Amino acid sequence: ICANNYLWIATQNGFFRFNPVKNEFVEFNTLNSNILHDQIEVIKQDCFGNLLLGTIGGFSIYNPTNNIFTNYVSDKNDSTSLSDNFITSIFEEDSTTIWLTTTYGLNKFDRTKKQFTCYHKKDGFNSDYFLGIEKDNSGFLWISSNGGLSRFDTKNGEVKNFTKEYGMQSDLFIKKSHYKDKDGNLYFGGLNGFNVFNPADVF
Repeated sequence: ICANNYLWIATQNGFFRFNPVKNEFVEFNTLNSNILHDQIEVIKQDCFGNLLLGTIGGFSIYNPTNNIFTNYVSDKNDSTSLSDNFITSIFEEDSTTIWLTTTYGLNKFDRTKKQFTCYHKKDGFNSDYFLGIEKDNSGFLWISSNGGLSRFDTKNGEVKNFTKEYGMQSDLFIKKSHYKDKDGNLYFGGLNGFNVFNPADVF
């Protein structure tokens, strides 16, 4: 991603800050920083200019101004902690709410309380293995998994699942393969191709 006049690059061996003016790289990894894990699955910039880092070892918020990492990990003894440490996607809904998909649960992070609310198969989803997340123009979250695609109403908790029977290319979707364009069309990639649709035309 391009943020704060730098190019930030996520890898499986940490992440890098590239200064295009000086043609200079600065590396961040578990040996020289407080990042939770070297394998970075997701990197995004939030509305405050911080970097949101999803790793296979938890969730980090990095403040490039003061060089501070704030880390969050799963704790089986704490129901308000992250449900799983393997982060597959991150979506910032607003300045107080961040949604994270993991390989075991969907997580709503309250930045004010610094607490997570977790959603699983028992809450109506077809799977606990979540892979990607996008928000449509009506405010619904669309979440891909290895059990199809789900529309989630965050206001009342209602879940509508869509599988191959509804025209999905497969019930198995793929991480890092989702996108929303300027017209509101949603793209989700899976095992046998990808699905493109505009929720406004479907519902």
